[in-house]
Amino acid sequence: MKLLKNIILIFAMILLIGVTPISASMKPTSLTSSPDTVNNTIGSFIPLNSFTQNKVSILLQVNSGLKFNSLGFAQMNTRVLISNDSNYVKIKMQLQRFKNNKWSTITTGTHTGKGLTGYSWKYYVSKGYKYRVKNNIYLYKSKNGKLLDQDTCYSNVKKR
Repeated sequence: MKLLKNIILIFAMILLIGVTPISASMKPTSLTSSPDTVNNTIGSFIPLNSFTQNKVSILLQVNSGLKFNSLGFAQMNTRVLISNDSNYVKIKMQLQRFKNNKWSTITTGTHTGKGLTGYSWKYYVSKGYKYRVKNNIYLYKSKNGKLLDQDTCYSNVKKR
């Protein structure tokens, strides 16, 4: 009976992880609403290893994560927690590479959403370099409204 439960558990885990299609660059995927409605497996498995907590208390917290899979894709994830779900958040995510003693942006994606929001995507990167994710976060009163707050958050630096 215990063996059967373990087999069922392993099978369920394999189904949960699934197979991710491969391409040189995948389109960014938006994560909106609550964590319960996240439909992107990348966002579920990337540790959010860096955060900033803003003193203004409108933009409560920004988390950013970066990891690499065995095929060479940088998997990036950002989550933003705000105090008012009716406000709009704009996330500008930049994947940066450290080369020639400076950070340069190699790709950028942008997402705008209402309430608790996140952004997740992946991009193929070369081996032998250090990478990080830079997030510029803008909080607006309404869609196309007044800018209330802004912040910048970096993920931990990772080498591929």
